Amino acid sequence: MQAHSHHPLVDIDNIVPYFQPIYNLSTGSVLRYECFPRALTQYDAWMPTGEITCIAREQITAALTRLMVERSNAFCRPRQMHWNINLFDADLDDNLVLETVTEICNQVDKGLCGIEIPYSAVKNNPQVLGQLVRRLPQLFVTVDDVFECSNELLAIIASGINAIKLRGELLKTPAIQQQFISIEKIQQYCETYNVLLIAENIEDQEILDAVADLQIQYGQGFFLSVSNRLS
Repeated sequence: MQAHSHHPLVDIDNIVPYFQPIYNLSTGSVLRYECFPRALTQYDAWMPTGEITCIAREQITAALTRLMVERSNAFCRPRQMHWNINLFDADLDDNLVLETVTEICNQVDKGLCGIEIPYSAVKNNPQVLGQLVRRLPQLFVTVDDVFECSNELLAIIASGINAIKLRGELLKTPAIQQQFISIEKIQQYCETYNVLLIAENIEDQEILDAVADLQIQYGQGFFLSVSNRLS
């Protein structure tokens, strides 16, 4: 299967996992790795957002997700690496994808493999998220790309997930001061429900300083580390 982009052709079989670390900012140790799909072409090894969108349009997201789960697991499992795979919105309704994830994750220690689900996909339907958590108890479940502090986010934190990721830009002043729910309230909920709070998209020193000022313990972004094809 192939997808068109600014490259002439991208064959899904040439897509491989790259891994970006999620750090404990206090110790510098790696908490988990997030897996990103990257296309190996004669030009580079990059898969920009537009290419992901193109794949989604061609309705091969399920095949891509299964491929990434299988290849990530093959690399991470013997090394006992804790890793996350991103699910597309469509994956949440795809039983074959969920069965594949379930089958692989049932073979490894609890929490070793995980999924990341976009906040926009579950913002207005935390019940679906709760059902997914109950269906896949072996998984480390993260809701990522959180772009607001809201009552909906509080419900998601209380749904049984393991972590949330807040956009780095959201944590800057005055953006954080304009939120309906305070960051302190979010932190309190995370502590109450034993949910890790992670700052993602840390792209510069200003965001990193904001994360430190808010005493957020975990972080991820290109300012800290690029994604790499591990070997």
